[in-house]
Amino acid sequence: QHDTVQEAVAAVAADNTQAVITLNKDFEGAGAVVEKDQNIVFNLNGFTWNINSLVGSSGTETNGVQLLQGSTVTIENGTLTSKTAKLLIQNYCDLTIRNATLSGQDNLTEIIVSNNNGSTVITGNSAVQAAAGGIAFDSDKWGGYQGGNVTLENGQVIGNVNATNGGKISLNGGTVTGLVSSESTSPVAVTGGVFHTTL
Repeated sequence: QHDTVQEAVAAVAADNTQAVITLNKDFEGAGAVVEKDQNIVFNLNGFTWNINSLVGSSGTETNGVQLLQGSTVTIENGTLTSKTAKLLIQNYCDLTIRNATLSGQDNLTEIIVSNNNGSTVITGNSAVQAAAGGIAFDSDKWGGYQGGNVTLENGQVIGNVNATNGGKISLNGGTVTGLVSSESTSPVAVTGGVFHTTL
């Protein structure tokens, strides 16, 4: 038992052993940084994690959750949201979003899931909801990272989807309501799904 999600994350060993952090009620509090070699399942258990204090690299604490390269994370079975985050999730790891609803604050949250490394799979009865004109998820490459690799298997995406700088996106299912955009170095592979959008 821990009083905050941050305390629970800090207690997880960095040895790739999977740990499950389960909410037992709605939690409003700080976000979290998942470190290299941590393997965490955030089982929201039907509850809401509302992030009101942000994390990130020193001087750029704009993230709700920061998932560092070399970690493995699943977010499932509930709602993750923030009224203060610029990026709800900044992802550099292998991330699975399953049966989860992710949303931010209109006119403040720029990207719900920003992906710069590792792999991201959105599946199950998930919903990724951006503000009007905002980005639901992106896949980008910069710095020394390998670039994001995002697969939408199922779920509802409301907002724009952007692939840039060599980031990869595969749309295999689900529903996208928004603009899907890509650069020549970042083609978007479409093999399924329903689109209320302009490709």
